[in-house]
Amino acid sequence: MRQDWDVPILGEPAERPEKKRFSFRLVKRIVLNLFVLAAFLGAVYTLYTLVESSGILDPGEVQAQLTFEDIPENYVQVERITTAVETGLVPAAAGTRFGPTDPMDRMELAKAVVLAMGWPVDGEAQQIFDDVEADLTSIDDSDYAAAIFWHHAMSGTGDDPLVFSPDASASIRLMLLVMGRAATEELPEADEITDAIDDLELSSDEKEAFQRLLDAEILEGTAIQPGITDLEGPVLREQLAIATVNLKAFIDRQ
Repeated sequence: MRQDWDVPILGEPAERPEKKRFSFRLVKRIVLNLFVLAAFLGAVYTLYTLVESSGILDPGEVQAQLTFEDIPENYVQVERITTAVETGLVPAAAGTRFGPTDPMDRMELAKAVVLAMGWPVDGEAQQIFDDVEADLTSIDDSDYAAAIFWHHAMSGTGDDPLVFSPDASASIRLMLLVMGRAATEELPEADEITDAIDDLELSSDEKEAFQRLLDAEILEGTAIQPGITDLEGPVLREQLAIATVNLKAFIDRQ
């Protein structure tokens, strides 16, 4: 019996599988998708950076954006001033006004130095000065006056009765002496007193304090210079803020 076979006719090529052609259109689509993805990721990163820098993601950063109507945003000392307010060393005068040229009183000086030194106050200080009321249920001015008194950095203005004169103006001269006494164990020794300081009408303790504060760069940014600054004049809010921020940073490094 004859059987038919499915054989190609002589001279006719056998069917071959069709080869797939390289598609440039597909490549273009892939490249375009990658470009769109990269642009999207770039936009997301840029948005995240802007949000993070604005402080929205970190409440602590929001506080760093304090602004004052009497302090220009590009002022060279704005960071120190902001730090002083945030940490409570030197509060703003009122509302959005910092009051850089406001004179500071003795109690404000005492509180700023106590906080900069990190001395503990517990709200249980006994009444030391007749003109500073003490509240044993909370931290108040009496606690800061007691802390600075017992650390031998600042005394009263009268012995009979013992008074502190908290509202009296604090001079630059007093600030230098108080800071020098407060940080006496941390400040570099004054191996030599410069002529500019030695020529001033100050006590030996005041001259030494002035020199040691200068050497430690605690007065950097305050514009307080020997022979130029009137040391008997009141210490201004900006000067106290800058000096105590510098003092706190110096103590923290020790």
